[in-house]
Amino acid sequence: MTACSKLLRPVVIHRETDYNNLTEKERRFLTSLEQLPQLFSSLVGIGPSKIINGGLGLFAKVNILPGTKICSYLGRKSRRVPCNSTRTIRTMDGWYIDGLSKGGYASYANDPCSKIAENSELIEDDEDVFIESTKWIRACDEIYVDYGLEFYSNETLNLSYRRQGIIRHWEEVIKLSKSESFRDRARAIKFAKVIGAENELCV
Repeated sequence: MTACSKLLRPVVIHRETDYNNLTEKERRFLTSLEQLPQLFSSLVGIGPSKIINGGLGLFAKVNILPGTKICSYLGRKSRRVPCNSTRTIRTMDGWYIDGLSKGGYASYANDPCSKIAENSELIEDDEDVFIESTKWIRACDEIYVDYGLEFYSNETLNLSYRRQGIIRHWEEVIKLSKSESFRDRARAIKFAKVIGAENELCV
């Protein structure tokens, strides 16, 4: 594997302007990482996302082959959506994992809202939820993953970002609207209202 010299440390700063564009909270976070011992993943690091207003993102330190388990999605589990968390995922059995609560790497992988840009996916098995690469990822590339429609029910997310995600998963919204479950139909209407398309659903 070829290592990227820019990623020898877990902090990824490609240009000085990257650091200048960070919020004060993000700068403090990166500074705290720099002060920790080098007990980090050999595969990935954290740095400013290439997505506009994407905050921090997850980057490859080395070339990663397709089918590689990159990192587990760590976090506190609960049955309710955590307040003010933009890095929460929902498992198939209805648990919510707050990625901000335990400082894991996986929660920093952003959803690019583009099938072409995706290079990894979330995998869930009996014991773990983790990110696995679906394409060849070069050292220094950002790692992107599709979080699915449920992720965009989080009202703390940027509105424009939520709209992009819902539009991308619109076919799934239509399927929910045709469900026999009242709860599913109500969810479909809620998603549709975010993009002003509730009149397009037959509910």
